[in-house]
Amino acid sequence: MADPRKEIVPPTSLFDVEADLLFPRRFDVSGKVHGNPVRRLAFDEHLRRSKITPYSTGKVSGFIATDRYDRKTFLSPKNTTAALPADEGLHIPGLSIDAAGTDLAAHSGRWFQPKPADPNAESIEASVDRCRHVRESWKGKFEFREEQEDAAGQIAPGLRLPQVGALHAGLAHWSVSHAPATIVMPTGTGKTETMLALLVCVQLDRLIVVVPTNALRDQVSEKFLTLGVLERCGCIPPDTELPVVASLLHRPQTPQEVDDLFLRANVIVSTMQVVGQCTPEVQHRMAELCSHLFIDEAHHIAARTWKAFKQQFETKPVVQFTATPFRTDGKRVDGKFIYTYPLAKAQAEGYFRRINFVPIAEFDAEQSDQRIAEKALERLRADLEQGHDHVLMARVDTIDRADTVLGLYQAHAAEYNPVAKRAL
Repeated sequence: MADPRKEIVPPTSLFDVEADLLFPRRFDVSGKVHGNPVRRLAFDEHLRRSKITPYSTGKVSGFIATDRYDRKTFLSPKNTTAALPADEGLHIPGLSIDAAGTDLAAHSGRWFQPKPADPNAESIEASVDRCRHVRESWKGKFEFREEQEDAAGQIAPGLRLPQVGALHAGLAHWSVSHAPATIVMPTGTGKTETMLALLVCVQLDRLIVVVPTNALRDQVSEKFLTLGVLERCGCIPPDTELPVVASLLHRPQTPQEVDDLFLRANVIVSTMQVVGQCTPEVQHRMAELCSHLFIDEAHHIAARTWKAFKQQFETKPVVQFTATPFRTDGKRVDGKFIYTYPLAKAQAEGYFRRINFVPIAEFDAEQSDQRIAEKALERLRADLEQGHDHVLMARVDTIDRADTVLGLYQAHAAEYNPVAKRAL
């Protein structure tokens, strides 16, 4: 069979151009195991300087984008199963490229080649080998870099001071003990990036991260998929292997289901509700397979079912991350406090944006909700008129209170379609 690369039409002066193309993210692992997503990014969305050359055969036509590493991407206006003269194929509906390459919107395309590996279609041994390769590739890759500002006000990228402090505190603690540890970092100072740094720096074998809500589970999973800001900070090189991340949406029913999922991932992210309600046998198997446990928003930990899960990790390193040392039930978060970054210092360092406090004086308890809603809607409408894409959120403690407050907003702001959502 002829080498399809030799069939490339020689570039003409019209198409002998280069352009910065914004390529969409591409997964090289994507599938579900027992209903739980298992994914790994080949790369995230990024700009790629490429030389664009037209390509045409009897069956397919499009363009070849070649970057400085000689990586070739076939850009096609339609999907194709034909052999391609490229390393990857991107379908871009309505594709056209002018002499300057300015009509190409690669970020709107969809990858059709190569197909991502389906974790259900490969053996557990193959998945374990992939995870081992990823973990071993991190050896010697992490570089300690702290954000620095020079005399001209220019900021050299790096981790923030609280992240550097928490990272060193975690490493120091693990050098002498595997007892549960607690790190206190105010919201906005970068708890998740500290987790990412520990993962890569120590080359953790298999990490489970437990969070309080579904929304936070999805957010944290996304951070681990991309390794967050570590590359932009200069802490890891651009070619660093990204981890395989599993999002635990459903409770495993047996230890075998735990094996099927956990052995295929470097990082597992779950909510407290899911892992806390698993059987003791299932929880025990989770603890056997995971080398480390991170707990985000640890001040939410109070339920006995959750405490039982945590006890399964009594012989494993456990780190609790929290913005406050006190739980929602008023008790102090347990574990040895190995690092506390003061809220006052976080404010002084500018990690928080200015908060505009609007007081409301209403001494009639039956009217207070009404007054709060009126003022909140007044501010929302003012923000929207100024072009801000803002949302309004009211938080309550019980379902009955949620029904009451929701009724107020439905009566006074039906055009915004108010809804109630339960935090899990």
